[in-house]
Order: sequence, then C-alpha cells, then structure tokens
Amino acid sequence: MKRFILVMMIIASFLIICFSTAYIAREFTKVNTFSSMGDMWSFLRLREDSPFARFAEVDIKDFKSPPYPERGDILVNIAGLPSTLENYFSIFNVDTPVGKELVITYLHNNETFTTTVVTRSIPVLMKLQVWVMVILRTLIVAGLILVGLWGFLKRRYSSPVRTLTLFCYTLALSLTVISPEIADVYASFQIPSFVLLLFMALAYFMPAFWLKLHMLFPARKSYYVKHRLFFNIILFLPGIAFGSVLVITTKSMDLAANIYQTLFLGLGYALLISNYRKAENFIEKRQTRLVLWGSAPGIMLSILFGWFAQYFGYLLIQSTFVTRMLISNILFLLMLLIPISLAYAFGKYKLLSVEAKLKRGTRFIAVNLFLLLIFICFLYLFGDLILKHIGINSQTPTLILGLGLAFLFMPTQRKVKGRLEKHFYPERVRLRTLLKEFLSSSMVRAERDEFWRELEEKLIDGLSAERVYPVLRVGDKGNFVVEHEEPAPFDIRDEIVQRLENGDNPILIDELIASGKIVLSVEQEEWFIQRKSAILLPLITKSGLVGFLVISCKTTGEDFTAEELELLENLSAQTALVAENLELLG
Repeated sequence: MKRFILVMMIIASFLIICFSTAYIAREFTKVNTFSSMGDMWSFLRLREDSPFARFAEVDIKDFKSPPYPERGDILVNIAGLPSTLENYFSIFNVDTPVGKELVITYLHNNETFTTTVVTRSIPVLMKLQVWVMVILRTLIVAGLILVGLWGFLKRRYSSPVRTLTLFCYTLALSLTVISPEIADVYASFQIPSFVLLLFMALAYFMPAFWLKLHMLFPARKSYYVKHRLFFNIILFLPGIAFGSVLVITTKSMDLAANIYQTLFLGLGYALLISNYRKAENFIEKRQTRLVLWGSAPGIMLSILFGWFAQYFGYLLIQSTFVTRMLISNILFLLMLLIPISLAYAFGKYKLLSVEAKLKRGTRFIAVNLFLLLIFICFLYLFGDLILKHIGINSQTPTLILGLGLAFLFMPTQRKVKGRLEKHFYPERVRLRTLLKEFLSSSMVRAERDEFWRELEEKLIDGLSAERVYPVLRVGDKGNFVVEHEEPAPFDIRDEIVQRLENGDNPILIDELIASGKIVLSVEQEEWFIQRKSAILLPLITKSGLVGFLVISCKTTGEDFTAEELELLENLSAQTALVAENLELLG
C-alpha cells in the first residue's frame, strides 16, 4: 500500500508541475502579446451570443477626435463589422499595429454616432499591473509546488506531510486556473479544454486538504485516527461532487462552491486556533501561530472577495481594469506569505523571526493601503465634487493636491505606525527606549563589569528572563568565557559558534536542535540545560564574532514573542560595538 501511495504521489507531482508550467507559460505569452500589440484600451463587455457590446470603460486617448463614447454606450460595429466577440478579436489581435485607424459606430441615448479609433500600445500603469500579476502568480505557484515537493521528498511516508503536499498542489492549481483578466485568444498556444476542466476540478479539493491538514498537524487528532474512513468520506465527497459536475456539464455551482469553501476553510482555521491553544511545547505553538499569520490574510480575504463577487459582482464590472488588477495583485501579494510560512513551520527553524517579519510586512501593507485609500478618496472628493461644484474644470489643482499628499505620505505612515506600536506594544516601546538610553550612555563609559550587570538587569526586567549570560571571546584565541571569568564549553571551530558567526539574528535553541541544523556536544547541551537557555544573541562587529548573549527562559513560563525577538535583533549590533570598545579599553 505504501508503495502504491508513493507511486501515485510521484505521478501527481509530475502532472501538477507539467500543467502549472504550461499554464503559466501560456499566461506569459498572453501578457507579452497584450503588452506589444496595438489595441483600443477602452474596454467592452463582449458576448458570444450578441452582435452588440457595451462600453465598460472609456479612455478618450483611444479616439482621434470627438465625439467620444461614454460608459454604458453600445458599440454597434467596428470597421463595418458587427461588434461580436469573434469580429472584435479578428480586428484587434496579435498582428494589429500601433497607429491603425478604425471607424466605429455606437449608440448614445438611442442616437447613432461615428468616430475614429486609433490603436495604441498599452498604457504604462496597465502594463505594470499585468506584469506584476503574472510574476506574482508565478512566484506563488512555484513556491507552493516547491514547498509541497520538498515536504514529500523529505518525509515521503508521513501522512501529515503528504496532506501538506497535496494542499500545496491543489492551492497552486486554484491560483493557476483562477479567472484571467486577459482573454485566451492572446495566448501563443492553447491547452485542451478537457485538460483545463480536469485540473480545475482537482482544485476543488483544496479546502478538504486544508481541513485535513489541521487534523494531523502538529499532532494527529484521536477522533480522526479512530474514524479515519468516515472523516475522509466527509472531507472529500464535496470535492468529488463539484469536480464531477464541472467536468460533465462545464458549469460551476458558484454559490454552493462558495459555501463549501467558506465552511471547510473556516473549520480549518478553527482547528488551527485550537491546535495553537493545546500545543504541548513552544515549538508547536510557534508552528501553528506562524501558519495562522502566514495564511490568514490571503485566504480569508480571498473568501471575502468570493462572496463580494457573488453578490456585488456588478461593482467589479463597473470598476476600471486597473482597479480590478490592483485588487488581484494585493490578494496575490498576501498569498505569497503562505508558502513561506508553511516552509518554515514544517522546517521548525526561525519560526519567531519569520513571524516577526510577516507581522511587520502585514502591518506595513495594511497601513499603506489604508492611507492610500484615504488619499484617493480625498482626491476624488476634491476633484470631482468640490472643483466641479465651483465650476473649475482644470486638473491642475488636483495635480498639485496629489503631489502635496505624496510628500505627506511617508511622514504620515511613520506617525500612524508609531501610534499603533505604542497602543499594541507599549512594553516593547518602553524596553527599546530604556535600552537605547542605556547603550548611548555606555558608549562613553569604561566600566566593563557595570555595563554587563546593568544590561542584564534591563533585559531581565524587560523580557522577564531568569538570567542573561554574556559569553565573550578571549582576545584572538578561539575559546570563550562567561563575563571574563568562568570558562565556557565553546570553541571558534564549534558548529554552534560558526552558526552564530554567520548570522546576526537571535537563535532559539529549541528550534535549532529540533530542525537538525546543528548537533551539540554533550557538554554544551548540559551547559545550556543548567542555565535554562532559550535564546542565543550573536554579538558581531566588522572584526567578527565578539561573543554572544545567552538569555534564559522566562520566569512566567511563557514563550518569547516575535516582537521581543525583533527587539533583540535590533539590540545585537549596538551591544556588540560597546562590548568591543570595552574590550579594547580594558
């Protein structure tokens, strides 16, 4: 049975890689064609069953002279041909040059107008958006497939890892075959429709694998083990039903599919939160929390977007092409966090460090999007309401206001970020201020023992750590001592010391050991255990490794937070510089 499962996983990996590569390559050909051809960039709602097309978006730069159509007007013909889907793409295609003039006829308020379209290359902002979209999609799909393949190759007989692999594959499929903004006719080659339908059907299993993953990770649930067959039927039956309907009828049941995905993904998050609360050790807590932080923004927003499109799709249709592309790119950007968080969570290394970066990045995106939305609304109110109300049609005042807001953006962003940090992490701000003041004053002092004693007191007070041990290198020798007195069982040739010297990030000892990145000697392991060691903070200057701080576990029995680890990372270089100066002066 194991051999059969192994063979099926290899086949699935091969097929997923081949299909995703072909599909993404086709998307690149579409974007390349789209970017180089001449076209009309006023968008139409074209239909196969109608000879009339309605303007969804109008750019007056497409037209040689007035009259100009407006949004909602009906295009009757192009160059004497009815405005059908087939005729449109026979006129505007890969061979259409820039600068070609075409006469069109359209209806505005039941009156017929004729004007001339002059084809032009894609606008810069639109071109940027489509290239960002295809690049982001490629990175996410490649990242998910690589994480899934890495997990499978590392532990091919592990059921949780196989589930992780299949979740990554099906999520990659979901993002690969998502509805494209660029028509398939622009592609250099086509994929058979049956193949497309088959892989789209497989994408329906993504919510099932997500829910099953949290029944197995970080530990198997007893109820799943006892009733494995029952749960697998419940998990995968909806995917089989939706996929079969799609392949047989070529139609998707959007409402039912939204309900299914929302329910299963929501239950998966409920299990993930439960797993975090019931985790038996700090590593499991960090693993589940990292997966939560990495996956929640992208997946939850995609669920909300699906429901929004279900009931308010007309608003999306009415929005501009650039706006729709911007929304897609924001979702893709957040989805990029998923393969990163999964890779580190299952690798059991740098969990808090990655979590800190994810939190910082998410806050940065959220703050900037919020400010950008405010500024855009302000510009809209000023330009479309105030200026028009007082009879000013010039765009100059709006342009001046836009430039002014651009200069204010970064200072405002920093102030908002600072206020949020003071509100959510007051202890972090307090500790950073204390340490900054302490290190600044220490730069002009020569009392070595007093420096280490005061630093230990401040770190113990701010982090609730039991003890802090400075382990310093003895001159040009390769050995280390604790505060220049007690010998420490470390040598410059040791694996742990070389790991510290090659990076300036804090290292959690339990993560380093669990991930298999290093092997400690018996003496080193006992030394760390006796001191209840939790974090190693390397002290590195331009001259090399000065030493490292060993920070003990918290007196509260709690784990260190991502914010505390980030603070220690910022502290490292300053402390190392002071330590080197004290060594020279001593």
